[in-house]
Amino acid sequence: TSVLNMINKPGLNQWAVNVTLNKLEERIGDISEVDEDKQTIKLSKEELAQQLKAAKTVQKDVMMTAADLGTRAHDTIDKIVRGDTDDMVIDEDVRPVVKNFWQWWNDSGIALDPRGDSMIYSAKYGYAGAADALGVLPNGKLVVVDFKTSNGIFDTHIIQVAAYAKALEEQLLAIGNPPEKAEVAEAYVVRFSKFHNEYEVKRVANIDESFNAFKACLFLWHYKQKNQMESV
Repeated sequence: TSVLNMINKPGLNQWAVNVTLNKLEERIGDISEVDEDKQTIKLSKEELAQQLKAAKTVQKDVMMTAADLGTRAHDTIDKIVRGDTDDMVIDEDVRPVVKNFWQWWNDSGIALDPRGDSMIYSAKYGYAGAADALGVLPNGKLVVVDFKTSNGIFDTHIIQVAAYAKALEEQLLAIGNPPEKAEVAEAYVVRFSKFHNEYEVKRVANIDESFNAFKACLFLWHYKQKNQMESV
């Protein structure tokens, strides 16, 4: 994920602007005095500074709340995949996500690896990450799956799961599997709604092409880490 931060996310930037402005409008409306004759809002400099400061932090608060729910949902799903469900308590706000996971799993026909969340690394390219699920398709081919609780499936998600797929292939070849047994035939991103009974699935159309996009991000990430800028 740190490598994929090299890709600009204009949708996320616009979301942050909208959330900030909406919060500012809400807070100013709560504490302002309206001059009915001139249809203007009166605020002191101190009040305005306070409201601006509060509005600037709201996007971070919203993202932290969403990230917390996503983490708890992922942990719960991981326990289900591993069969570690004795005395498991599912948080109320996580229940819709878990229900959608069950529906997807039942519909997919994929036999998920009971190890659940799996660390994957590439020694060749120097990156690592945690794939949410590995599995076998009904045709016996390998598949890598990444779960999301975001409001959509984005290009970076597709690139991310492609990188997992290629790293897994590298690992399987390294331990002696023949190429046909090491090939990851499919890679999916599955998004579970947090509020409705629905899920969304996107298959990586071309794993090799998406991995090339990841390698471009990785090149930029290494370039940045080496701090190639020189003063003249």
